[in-house]
Amino acid sequence: MVLKKYLLKRFFKYLFIINISLTLLFNFIEFFEKIVRVKHATLGMVFHFITLNIPSSFFQTLNVSCWLSTCLLIKEFAEQNEWETFKILNINYHKLFKLFLFAGLITATFTFIGKEKLTLTLQNKSEKFKFEKLKQASYQKIYNKWLELKSVNKFFKTFCFFQFLDLKENKGSNIIFININKNFEVEKIISGDKFKILPFKKKITIKKVIEVNTKANTQSIKRNQILYQPSFFSQLQLSNFIPQLSILFKNIILNKIFLPKNVWYDFISKLLKRLFFYLQIILYPILTLCFFLLFEERKKYKWISIFLPYPIMILADLIVDFFANRNFLPIFLFVPYLLIVLFILFCKKKLAKNS
Repeated sequence: MVLKKYLLKRFFKYLFIINISLTLLFNFIEFFEKIVRVKHATLGMVFHFITLNIPSSFFQTLNVSCWLSTCLLIKEFAEQNEWETFKILNINYHKLFKLFLFAGLITATFTFIGKEKLTLTLQNKSEKFKFEKLKQASYQKIYNKWLELKSVNKFFKTFCFFQFLDLKENKGSNIIFININKNFEVEKIISGDKFKILPFKKKITIKKVIEVNTKANTQSIKRNQILYQPSFFSQLQLSNFIPQLSILFKNIILNKIFLPKNVWYDFISKLLKRLFFYLQIILYPILTLCFFLLFEERKKYKWISIFLPYPIMILADLIVDFFANRNFLPIFLFVPYLLIVLFILFCKKKLAKNS
């Protein structure tokens, strides 16, 4: 109990100092970037944006801060010869693993609550302010958007394009639906100059529809056509803000039948990448400890090894993005982090034998 309090107190002291420093540094850079690059921005506008951005950026840097605080804690233990003291007191590696894992779990829980429950609204407000005040564009207006929709026929893919949509007025212009078969041939095109959306009913109303059947080489004109397109609204809902995890879960589970496979995979990858961020916070302390203890007898390499977890996590994120962008099965997205967990278990088993 004494060791737990002793280790956690020092770990969280380093964590707080490092994370505050990184948050201030990143926002300091952001401040001057906006002052230099945005000609019309006033000091008041930039300060307002930074104020909205600081809470979310504090939680966004906690994974890196968790790794750096572990490095500093290990360094402090070494400088004060506490590793030798642990051995004298019969404090084995298994106990240290549990303590570092516990520190990561506490940090991940704190980050999850802060990021998902407390600062997500501020982050969306920050993005909206940047878009409307600094970029001088309406956050409620979407231009030139392509969407893949769920097709009623499994032999076709349906794509939608609209030139403009005002989410406040629920009105848009120049919308096109294109049906493409497996041979990448256009089967049917539905287009309209003006349209309205009914978000609660998941329907799109097009005032004047021109329908072209390329196979039959025919064209017809219809008026006030109503299209039921749940997948259109599921994707539209996530286009202009960072969604809560509950919204992502809802789209993945409840709206699966309305979503094309590629879009459904995209939602899963977004959800998993959010969850992997919290997993990184848990893994950083024990992975850093693993590398240090593996090379404990080699003075030169043990200090180099504690810097390996950061590039490993970056590489894991790149692999996840690679699989996600190529629509691999969602299970493949777990592979990089599964390998990291297996490596930690291997190290723990090996160190247990040597202790």
